[in-house]
Amino acid sequence: LSIQAAAIQFTKEPKSQDALHGRSAMLRCEVSDPADITYSWLHNGQALENDERRFLEASNLKFTAVDRQLDAGNFECVAQNKVTGEALHSTNASFNIKFCIYSNHGCSLSPSLSLSLPHSQTLFSEINEAKLQFLQF
Repeated sequence: LSIQAAAIQFTKEPKSQDALHGRSAMLRCEVSDPADITYSWLHNGQALENDERRFLEASNLKFTAVDRQLDAGNFECVAQNKVTGEALHSTNASFNIKFCIYSNHGCSLSPSLSLSLPHSQTLFSEINEAKLQFLQF
């Protein structure tokens, strides 16, 4: 008599999502039967080490502060059965990282872009005379 372990199946896989630079975010990952399952995450195919900014929270990957450079690319959840060694990889997920441009009209979200400025700069727009502050990251 042999007992066959059920194959690992994801009930939640990480999904690509918008994120705001410097703010928290979460990539979710769950399997149907979590008994004997260990979770790990890959970033651009490399094993992700827990640190203060991004870490495993249960099976999910928690970000305390998304970074537009450090968090660019693909994330993948790996669920592995400790008993059988079976491993299942999720689909890839990524962040569309946006940042705030502060003006005298409040904060407007912009897609991630690179500005090459020596220091913080204040620019003036002739169109609406809005004063914009661009911060160097």
